[in-house]
Amino acid sequence: MHATSARERRIAAAGMLSLLLSVAGNAAAQQTAANKPATEKAAAGVPAPLQQLIDAGKVKFEFYDPLRNRPRYPGRTEFLFYVDHQYRFQHDQARRGTKSFLTIQPTMQKVTCRVEHKMILPQRLNSDDRWNDRLLRHEFDHVVISTDPRIAMLAEHLLRKIRRITVEVDPRQQVDKRYIDGVVSEEIRQRRDAVIGLIQANYQRLDDVTHHGILPLADREKFFTSLYTEENLQQADFPFAADAADLLRSRAYRATLPRQVPEQ
Repeated sequence: MHATSARERRIAAAGMLSLLLSVAGNAAAQQTAANKPATEKAAAGVPAPLQQLIDAGKVKFEFYDPLRNRPRYPGRTEFLFYVDHQYRFQHDQARRGTKSFLTIQPTMQKVTCRVEHKMILPQRLNSDDRWNDRLLRHEFDHVVISTDPRIAMLAEHLLRKIRRITVEVDPRQQVDKRYIDGVVSEEIRQRRDAVIGLIQANYQRLDDVTHHGILPLADREKFFTSLYTEENLQQADFPFAADAADLLRSRAYRATLPRQVPEQ
């Protein structure tokens, strides 16, 4: 067995989520300088619950002119999900007949998650009195979903479950730190992408029950607390549900509540 020093790599995932639009396309890149979306101007009077969401989700605003740009739905939020990790590992390589197999045993030392958002809204909402607008509140409900503290718990748990990886390698392959890091990073990517897919499924679930923000949520507390549960993972066909089962049933996880924004 060969011990190596700590390795650290940042994995950033673009979860370019259309909360009100399934495919955003590249319209922004095609805009001319004349109709480029306006960025947020200084806003005042932000209600405390929304400010907490803005801070937690690092929410930035962008505004478009509906006379020049007519999206399918009037609002959209995009997010970037990041997983920072540090780990040590041991590895061993053995031959079985004519084949060579590499076994890696990673130990996660530190896992942290963060998320950033861009909320795209019509120009009329680029004002200090926008905070009670129904469209904006619906967009913030999507931010509630992607800033749920249970997401970080789930992602960290899944990474710490990566304890043994065995892959077949070419006997001529040089197995160095860079090669091993690539193998481990692929395992991390699969779990990160699964978490992003779960968030996307929950975004769509919100749009389905509210008709993209036209209807209010019948029971806000029930809706948000039902997310990231065993049933929710099953409904979304979450590929690592078995690895997550012990976390989902733990007292600490079940006591963790989603962020809530009162409906206006």
